[in-house]
Order: sequence, then C-alpha cells, then structure tokens
Amino acid sequence: MNNRKPIFSSIIVGGGLSGLLMAMYLSRMGGRVQVFERRTLTTSWHKSGRSINLLLSARGLAALRELDLEETAKKTLSVPVYGRTVHSIANTTSFVPYSDDGRKAVHICPRWRLHRMLREEAERLPNVSVHHGQRCIGVDLDTGTVSLVDTATRQQHDVSADFIVGADGTY
Repeated sequence: MNNRKPIFSSIIVGGGLSGLLMAMYLSRMGGRVQVFERRTLTTSWHKSGRSINLLLSARGLAALRELDLEETAKKTLSVPVYGRTVHSIANTTSFVPYSDDGRKAVHICPRWRLHRMLREEAERLPNVSVHHGQRCIGVDLDTGTVSLVDTATRQQHDVSADFIVGADGTY
C-alpha cells in the first residue's frame, strides 16, 4: 500500500483461513486491518492433531489466485489428486475421477500448512496486524467496538473500527 494513509479501518474476529484471506483482500482495498484470533501461535491444528487435509477446489484456488498465492500453494503446500477410490459393500473398488476427462486435478494440502502460509503473508502487509490469544466477548455494532479478553493475562480491552467482520467459524 506504500505510504498512503488507510482509507478505512476494519476488525476481523477470527484468524483462520477465511479471516486471513479477508484481511489480505481488505488490505489491498486500502484498509487498515486488525485480526483478532482466540488461538495462540502455540495452539495450532497441527500440534493438536485436529487438522485435516483440505481439498483446494476451483473456488479456493481462485481466491488464492487473486492474492497471487495460487502457484505457491500448488507447488509448495499441496499434492495434485485426479480422483478418488470408492469402496463398495461387495468389497470391490473403483476409481472416480474429479473431472470429466480425468486429467484435471484438485489439490490436497494440510490445513495447518495453508493457515501458516496465509498468516505469514498477511503479517507481511504493513497495514495488517494479527493479534493472537484474543477472545471476543462482545460486539457493539452501533459503535463498531469489539470487546476482547487476552487469554494469557485475562485483561479485557476494547477496539473500534469502521466495520467489523466475523470470521470465527469454530467459536
């Protein structure tokens, strides 16, 4: 964004995949973005064993492409998969391609690796700040204020912005 003053301020509650993507989109639009995430950097899907592999379909790849991250995700995070094996009740298997011609792949990647890449990319942007260990306890839509509690210190604080995005899907 160079040295231009941000034209709006925003708060994103939730620093998962959607929240981080939204932060990068808003940053490109000229906004100052604060992301507040309940988890800490030491509390990750990778370490908790709860991470699952994601299938990056055309929609996911298109979102990454708009942020110039598609090729990085394809080359360094994912594996192309051309179909799936279906197991029948009769104990036989058959291959079902993901495309009509069987030549187009979808890409599979570990959620935690995609999350780490998006977090690192968002944190590189000068007008995006990502705050970990911040649990949202309330929102005042009339004033654009979010009430948060620091999960380590238990201290409550409020932040305000021009608008608020809720991207905390799990909680």
